[in-house]
Amino acid sequence: MKDMLIRRLMAPSLVAGVLAITGCQSSPTMPDGATRCEKTGIPPERAVCTMIHDPVCGFGEDGQALGQFGNSCQACIQPPVMSWRRGECE
Repeated sequence: MKDMLIRRLMAPSLVAGVLAITGCQSSPTMPDGATRCEKTGIPPERAVCTMIHDPVCGFGEDGQALGQFGNSCQACIQPPVMSWRRGECE
């Protein structure tokens, strides 16, 4: 009986602990109007992007501009780029 009571009390504590740990992870800062990159895990040297010129500004995890790229694919294959916005970087 005592073991069953301990298990019943531990389960919610374990769930709360897991939620507290995972909730503390920060997500990338998204600048206004930016789109989050879909990371595929393909190394930049093996990725294939179209050569359509549609300039975008790429942003890092902290929301800071990392530079201008030819299109969103070319921006997002770069490991530090987490989001992008059409047009030139300001």
